Amino acid sequence: MKFTTTLLAFIFIIACTSQNLLNDQPAASGQDNSRTSIDWSGEYKGILPCTNCEGVFARLKLNSDNSYRLILRYFGKTDSLFTADGIAEWMRDGNRITIGNFSFRVGEGRLTLLPSELSEAPASELTHALVKVSPDDITDKYWRLVRIGSIDIKTLTMGSERFSEPHIILHSYDKRLIGSNSCNRISGRFEIGEGNSLKIMQIASTMMECQGNMIQNLFNSSLKNIVRYETDGKILTLYNNIMEELKFEQVSDEKL
Repeated sequence: MKFTTTLLAFIFIIACTSQNLLNDQPAASGQDNSRTSIDWSGEYKGILPCTNCEGVFARLKLNSDNSYRLILRYFGKTDSLFTADGIAEWMRDGNRITIGNFSFRVGEGRLTLLPSELSEAPASELTHALVKVSPDDITDKYWRLVRIGSIDIKTLTMGSERFSEPHIILHSYDKRLIGSNSCNRISGRFEIGEGNSLKIMQIASTMMECQGNMIQNLFNSSLKNIVRYETDGKILTLYNNIMEELKFEQVSDEKL
């Protein structure tokens, strides 16, 4: 009897270990699935459903080693960003992945939200997704101003407590620009078109007085006349209608 009990316990342990290994491994060798046949690493963005808010804007950086950074903004609740770092977990079929509290079906250039962590949903229910974006996408990033024409902005603001850091952020979900002109907060609207065309409209700012600040008026007037942009993903250059350059550098997500 004792031998039988010990044997059953041993079989149970082996079975559990095998199941865990299956959960952590991709599908069998030679079997096509999303994990092995799709270039799934990259940056994704989209709006996900929310039970107690108007929706969740999600920005995901998913790396080839399964590590990720997920940034969430909850509409109608707060302007604060919630950031989570972790390791994504693939499900046994190699077609679905769990990232934080969300589970997705992995497709070409698209992560489609599943209604629950382990369920298979009918295609008609798969209506919310994160879409893969190009590495040179300029939206939802913190761009710090470094130069207007020949004027070095860092030199003008270095060591001065009177100046805030001049920057812009282009929010993709509502086409809204926010930022600072080094003295006042600024806001506006933007449109991105074909051929890297860019139009910035309805620029407004707070009205705090900053004596000796040469940047704010120059920055505001230059933004109003922007017609196109160029970027390599790290440096953003805006051109106005007289070919004057505004050059920005991307800053880490903590600045958003």
